[in-house]
Amino acid sequence: MATDHAEKAALFWNEFKHGMGVSVQPTMLFNLQQLLWQEDLQELEEHFPNAEIDEVVRCLPIDKAPGPDGFNGHFVKRAWSLIKYDFYRLCSAFFNHEADLMSINCSYITLVPKKPNSEKVSDYRSISLLKYEVAYKDPGK
Repeated sequence: MATDHAEKAALFWNEFKHGMGVSVQPTMLFNLQQLLWQEDLQELEEHFPNAEIDEVVRCLPIDKAPGPDGFNGHFVKRAWSLIKYDFYRLCSAFFNHEADLMSINCSYITLVPKKPNSEKVSDYRSISLLKYEVAYKDPGK
């Protein structure tokens, strides 16, 4: 049984490595040139409207989680009226280069035991907290 921080860290690291696998020489399974057949990619630089974001959410499968937060499509669709303005604001901040995307790659993780005397990685539930800030520019300056 792992008792100190270093032993627990090694236990979780090994479990993570085993679960994710290791790819020595990844194989490209698609032809990138064929995917980028369009010469004019100007539309990729255009702001995406809220209606387009709404359409993406509408098409989400209800039983899949689109990201590591674990919220599946069913949750996102049911909560959309409450959370959509945050999504719109994030997308706008991203387009305007105002979103601090570095915070996406940094989180505080704590492990909560699911039962007393937890001994295996599966005996813990991980909870992470991301700090997200939008650095809005003051239009008066």
